[in-house]
Amino acid sequence: MTNLAEAGYLVSCLEAEGIDARLVESQSFSALGGSWSHSYELQVPLEARARAAEILRAEAEQFAGEGAEYDEFGEPIEDEPVHLVFWRPVALMALAGLATLWLSQRVPDPRQRTLPHRDAAALGAAIEALGEPLVVKSETGQTKHRLRYFSEHRVWYLESDTNGDGRLDRRQRFALDPTAQ
Repeated sequence: MTNLAEAGYLVSCLEAEGIDARLVESQSFSALGGSWSHSYELQVPLEARARAAEILRAEAEQFAGEGAEYDEFGEPIEDEPVHLVFWRPVALMALAGLATLWLSQRVPDPRQRTLPHRDAAALGAAIEALGEPLVVKSETGQTKHRLRYFSEHRVWYLESDTNGDGRLDRRQRFALDPTAQ
């Protein structure tokens, strides 16, 4: 036998009849296939061999009678009519489509409020009022980024230390007025 569950069930059947049964596992490795295979042998005492064979044949006949019936095409005959089976995949596809459509729609948040429009020059004026540029420092205390605003030119400058040597070696210019040079 190759199924442990079935082998265990048969051992239980024999033990219920008072026969001392053992299950022995055999393993083999196939180098060609690169996999292990397991098989199970049912062992009973020599004097109980005939009775165990009877019990196992009766059990096999019982399961043989429970097999499915097949139609002329080799398909198992089910109690449910075909017309009831057909609509299930169609209904599941329609349900999946509706769920996808519903979940993909964005529901507006009723608590969401619109922020007032703020002029970029007002932000520049606020930073200019500080009297010093905005600075981001590294863990060692060196200046990593510095943001400055020049109101007369309406231009922002972002200076960065890209290699960590303490010198601002990259400078980016952002003009509020695209025509400003």
